[in-house]
Amino acid sequence: MIPLAGFMPDADSTTPGALTDCTNLVPTLRGMAGAPTPMDVPGLAQLPDECRGGAVLQRLDKLARVFVGTRNKMFELSGTQYVDQSRAGGYAGSLENRWRFEQFGNASLACNETEQIQVSTGIGTAFADIPQSPRARIIVIASGFVLAFGLNATYVGGDRPDAWACSGLYDHLTWTPSDSNQAAFGYLLNTPGDVRAAKRLGNDVVAYKENSLYLGRFVGKPVIWQWDLLSSNVGAVSAEAVIDVGTAHLFIGRDNFWLFDGARPVPIKSAPREWFFANCDATYRYRIRSHFDQAKNLCWWFYPTPGSGGALTNALVYNLTMDRWGKVQLPIETVLQYQGAETNYDNWPA
Repeated sequence: MIPLAGFMPDADSTTPGALTDCTNLVPTLRGMAGAPTPMDVPGLAQLPDECRGGAVLQRLDKLARVFVGTRNKMFELSGTQYVDQSRAGGYAGSLENRWRFEQFGNASLACNETEQIQVSTGIGTAFADIPQSPRARIIVIASGFVLAFGLNATYVGGDRPDAWACSGLYDHLTWTPSDSNQAAFGYLLNTPGDVRAAKRLGNDVVAYKENSLYLGRFVGKPVIWQWDLLSSNVGAVSAEAVIDVGTAHLFIGRDNFWLFDGARPVPIKSAPREWFFANCDATYRYRIRSHFDQAKNLCWWFYPTPGSGGALTNALVYNLTMDRWGKVQLPIETVLQYQGAETNYDNWPA
């Protein structure tokens, strides 16, 4: 018997165990398995518009809040119903705005590029503007700060997709730069382009442009956050193309799949690079979304195919442990981490 080596469309067709094409197969420790199939949640309400981002955020008391955003509204899942938790008057949005979320203590935060950063501090409470905050494309929590990237604010000079800012230390409501609160802002100018993605890596933050990446580290006054350019030819195509696996980032760049552990980016040699870039719609590559299944050590990248009009129709799946790939046909709008019921002494199955 020849064990299956996974989806390897770039390999020689005579390579033992290589699958040059497959449908709905994911790599596991025992070989290849069938992909999960879509299923309806009984009684779950339907959103009134296209979902433009969602998240499962966990408070300090371990209670989880499930949010999904549309162009003009923000909803929180309560049972099987979506409750409108938009700020008063809703949101203007844009043709392409995407909601991104973070949890800072008990404060649930959201940004969508067109509005000031939003905050909701209690279960079942609506969002509201943080008055001092910028309009931001991306937010990240690290070292006691909320960091925002791709800004539109008066103090950064208007619409600056290369700008960053941080809140006051341990204070998500303070954004006016001051020596006393350590709120600050700056620009990533050593390379051209806008900030496409940002993710925490330990206590640090990695900011990605399309063709470069910077490592940010809290160093205190007067610099506050120091940004070092670590690569001027490797970056990420979108915010959701970067997967945080705890000790490293895996991400899709403009011409390859990469791993960055804080030292330098290295290509994932087994990645079906040539096949992917020929079969992913380049016009809508910025819409790629990802998911990390930690229990199975699987990285999922959902991508648009040519002719899909930007819809995410397919996924590449990478098994970190086995260094093998799979391919799945599974249309999605957004990805949420599943929260199953906990098992305890009272509900242990008979």
